[in-house]
Amino acid sequence: MAVFNAGEVPPTTVRRFGGHGVLRRWGISCVLYFAAVAALLAIAPHLPARLDLAMVGLASLVAGTWCGRNFWRCHRAHCVITAVGWLGIAALAGIGAELGHSLIGGYEEPVFMAVLGAGFAFEYLWYLVHGTSTISRSRPHGVGISAVPT
Repeated sequence: MAVFNAGEVPPTTVRRFGGHGVLRRWGISCVLYFAAVAALLAIAPHLPARLDLAMVGLASLVAGTWCGRNFWRCHRAHCVITAVGWLGIAALAGIGAELGHSLIGGYEEPVFMAVLGAGFAFEYLWYLVHGTSTISRSRPHGVGISAVPT
């Protein structure tokens, strides 16, 4: 019988929603995936405005998609913030690339990093309040405030 961490989704559920073969917690596929995101963000400032925004949008889309799909597997609190934030940056950068100028004053890369920081800060606060870094309906035994007075 398999044992899963609190809030973790069994692999059969992950396969149903996709991403089981690609999404890994660690390993070469994870390293390559985020190395590609870092490379896109590093190359982007050296390109003309439209291509810069397109590259940042692609990097944000790739990173946001990873976190959004990964949330189905592990329910880590930071995935909620990073997925929504990075997908939002992807939308803004995509619209900006189409228009030919940034919608947030050219701060796409710093905002990308701020979203990462906000995600981990949120997970830390979640852990302090709930005693776990996962978001789930069930709580580990003895963690959090009981609904029944003692």
